[in-house]
Amino acid sequence: MPTQARDVDAIMEDASQALSRMDYLSCETFCLKALSLARRAKRWPVYARILLPLQETRRQRRMIAAAGAIRLGSAALEGTPQQWLDVIGPRGGCVLLTQPHTASDARRLLELAGTGRRHIEVLLADSDVSADSWTIRSFEGPGVSYVVAAPPPQWRDRWLGHLADEAAAADARITNLAKPPVGKAHMGPADFFIDASEQLGDAAVAQVTQSLGDPTRIDLLEQRLACVLDHEKLHQCLAEAAMAVRGGGDEP
Repeated sequence: MPTQARDVDAIMEDASQALSRMDYLSCETFCLKALSLARRAKRWPVYARILLPLQETRRQRRMIAAAGAIRLGSAALEGTPQQWLDVIGPRGGCVLLTQPHTASDARRLLELAGTGRRHIEVLLADSDVSADSWTIRSFEGPGVSYVVAAPPPQWRDRWLGHLADEAAAADARITNLAKPPVGKAHMGPADFFIDASEQLGDAAVAQVTQSLGDPTRIDLLEQRLACVLDHEKLHQCLAEAAMAVRGGGDEP
């Protein structure tokens, strides 16, 4: 077996062990390293199989983040991304930045979350926090955007989730912040964040129109996976595109 193939197999064994002990951040790191090696060797069936545990570990990270602190809007959010991370704490969370914050702020928060091994999800809306609709934009990968109806005013520009729960103990007025808007009894702030993320990912998938079997489709989907890391359909479409391509380094 070629050295590179052994390397991929060894890395994925580490990824499997990390996933079994629910160390999702380590599993993601191993999967990305193995994915890069498989891509370089054009081992497309292996590449496609690696995307399965990568998709799962990112799905788990999103679920953990959604159970933590939630922030929808950042006009009143002061300090630095590191200070925001300190406020969020070890339980993780989801942060949707709005003006005046920019792609560099979103990128820095996600970078610090990775370094600090935190389950953090980040989105960016290029909109004023008081607007009726928000334009969700990618801050990594190619330009992708999607317009969504803004969250209800009582959810905007403040800490929700477990941080709101703690605040409620000191100030009973905040107990109403977690109530969903009329007509959306099933939806909470975390659901709003996840839904916005899903719509941005769907918009990214829709940009790729190359047919299966065209290697360019792999390139374009890879680039868009950087826009929404946990979008399950993006992982599935990329795996499908890889399986449709046959190259010199392919396996039976």
